Amino acid sequence: MKKALIFFVSFLVIFSALQLISGLVLTALYTPDIGAVGEMDMPLSSGTTFGRSFTVPGVILFLAAGCASYFISRTFRTGS
Repeated sequence: MKKALIFFVSFLVIFSALQLISGLVLTALYTPDIGAVGEMDMPLSSGTTFGRSFTVPGVILFLAAGCASYFISRTFRTGS
């Protein structure tokens, strides 16, 4: 039970940290397309539009967090 709890908590912490870092990097590297706004003949919409969704980096982050959590739980098991 202790090993499962360590795995679960470490997975949540690592996955959240990786998602936060990924979001910061994607936000820092994002450049809006201002040129396309000038070419539009209609008025600007007040709605929010989102770009493409990347599922592969999410899966990679999920697997990386799972592997790191596995090794952390093994470290605590062998250390006890």
